[in-house]
This record gives sequence, C-alpha cells and structure tokens, in this order.
Amino acid sequence: MLLAIQEAPDRFSFFDLIFSGGWANALIIAILFGLLIYALYITIERYLIYRAVLKQDDQFVKEVRRNLREPKKAIALCEQSEHIMASVFRAGLNRLDQGKGKDQISLTFETRTTYVIAQLERHLSTLATISGAAPMLGFLGTVIGMVLAFKEMAMSAGQADISQLAGGIYTALTTTVAGLVVGIISYIAYNQLVNLLQRITQQFESMVNTVLEEL
Repeated sequence: MLLAIQEAPDRFSFFDLIFSGGWANALIIAILFGLLIYALYITIERYLIYRAVLKQDDQFVKEVRRNLREPKKAIALCEQSEHIMASVFRAGLNRLDQGKGKDQISLTFETRTTYVIAQLERHLSTLATISGAAPMLGFLGTVIGMVLAFKEMAMSAGQADISQLAGGIYTALTTTVAGLVVGIISYIAYNQLVNLLQRITQQFESMVNTVLEEL
C-alpha cells in the first residue's frame, strides 16, 4: 500500500516542464538561456580586463614624470610601454614637444582619456539591456501561456479539467522565473562592473593630474 502511494506521483523533470508549455514556452526559454550565456561572457570578459587595468603599477607614470623635461624621451617611453594610459600620455607629450600650452595639453589628455574609457565601456550597455529585457521577455512567455490556457478552457465550453488548467498556468510561469533569474544576474553583474569602471576612471584622473602638476 505504501509502495503504491510512493509510485503514484508522476516525476516531472525540468525539461518536461519547459516543453510541456508548447513551442512558444520552449523558444522563450531558449532565448533567455542564450542571453544568460552572453551576459556571463560579457561579465567575465570585462571583469578580467578591469582587474588587469587596476593591477597595473604606477611605475610607468613615475617614469613619465621624471622625463617631462625631455619630451622626446618620455614619448619613446610611452611608445614602448603596454600601459593602458601610454597612448594618452603620448598624445599629451606630443603637444608638449610641439611647445603647446598647459591648457591644450590638458585638453588632449582629457580627450584621449575619454576615448580609452569609452573602449572599456564596451558591451556594458548590452548587459544593462539584458538585465531589463530578460524579465519582460519572461513575462511575455507567461502571458502567452496564460492566453493559450484560457483559450483551451473557452474551447471546452467551461468543461476543462481544473488540473489541466492549473498545469498550463504553472508551466507558463516558468518563463517568468527564467526571465527574473537572467535579469537579476545581469543587473548585479552590470552594477559590479560599473563600480570597477568608476575606480578605473578615478585612477586615470589621478594619473593625469599627477603629470599635469609637473608641467
């Protein structure tokens, strides 16, 4: 008797839950899974780059400062360096070598730094879009599932089995759950990356100001 009770419930796997909702449910889940993979790729790729930038030592900046009285030597140093700010300092030092004033050099530093930061910001807007779009996409899948469930009830003239209706509804809700999971992960990742980028921006500003003070 106990064995019969234990065997009665049907085992319902995660994949059964997805595909029992029809092609629309499966398609939206597949899209959300693709967005999750892309969001994780962006997060890991940007994180590794940001951490590498933050770990760069300030020895390069010190060498540039020591050679400001010899712009050509400082420019050669920038050309040989792999530091992310090397191109910024090279552009400013070229202005210094041309005899330009401090204001023009400062403007060159600012322009080039903005360009470098813009390169570091790549894909962050995509991550932000995923964090907002994924929950809405999941909700769309739920609405479609609800429409189909109530359509079945209407076509059966109210004679639909309540268990079938409930099954259709909770199956449809799987897309909302998936969308929220993708959205939450993307939102947290986006904010963490933005915080790292703010630290990098402050670091760049400090480097530039340190060099400008020596002019």
